[in-house]
Amino acid sequence: MRSHANVSKPTDASSQVFGSDAEVAWINAQTGVGRTVTSAIPPVFEAYCTVSVPADPEAIKVQNGLLVETLTLAAPGQWWIGFLETGISDVVFQEAPRIRVYNNEYVLVRAGAEDALRWRADETDKDLLPDLMFPPDRSWLVSTLWDDDWRYIGGPAWLIRRVAGAKAIKARPIELGEDSIPAGHTAI
Repeated sequence: MRSHANVSKPTDASSQVFGSDAEVAWINAQTGVGRTVTSAIPPVFEAYCTVSVPADPEAIKVQNGLLVETLTLAAPGQWWIGFLETGISDVVFQEAPRIRVYNNEYVLVRAGAEDALRWRADETDKDLLPDLMFPPDRSWLVSTLWDDDWRYIGGPAWLIRRVAGAKAIKARPIELGEDSIPAGHTAI
């Protein structure tokens, strides 16, 4: 992965493909409120983990780069990436249509892995990646819920083992039904 520093976000939304409620219906139909992974990830995957987002900005860049590189091994090409409308974080395309995921408004756009890394590269908040990422074949899903400082990931067992085994990624494998909130973190 090349560095995403000093790369600007797109300025023209007319060349982008935006998602609709149809792309996320499978997520909304199979997730709910709770302390398990199914609060963010449908129970359709072989394995799951949580990834704690580090406090250090440099560690975040390293972790994000490694995570996106690993996800690219599982699904190269274009993904659906989503930006949660919080009023604080950048949704990248202000004029884009919004969709509902987890009862919140998101901008969902078709883009590549490099876009996932660079479109929020100038953000000052600690989380530079999109809040939602998944390939069109739905072989994995990464989700960061509102106010959480960790990500949920569901996907093939080999992908979860690879993410959890990377020293620069603070990941913990979890099982369905298990309290998925990482140690030292608080669910709001």
